[in-house]
Amino acid sequence: MGTGREALIIGAGVGGLAAANALYRTGWHVTVLERADALRPIGAGIAVPPNAMHALDAVDADGMTLGARVRAVG
Repeated sequence: MGTGREALIIGAGVGGLAAANALYRTGWHVTVLERADALRPIGAGIAVPPNAMHALDAVDADGMTLGARVRAVG
């Protein structure tokens, strides 16, 4: 993007992806590192409070927000 501002986010969880999205939208070049080689179902449940859903709604993932994806499987 040519701004010279770069960020490295460690972890592609809800917080990491929300931070990466916010930085990217304000002109930062963002790299997200995740230890897992792929995202797979692990059979665990999670609680997603309203503020987290709001953050997920701001993250576009191939034309559908992460919030919409969570609602679709929830």
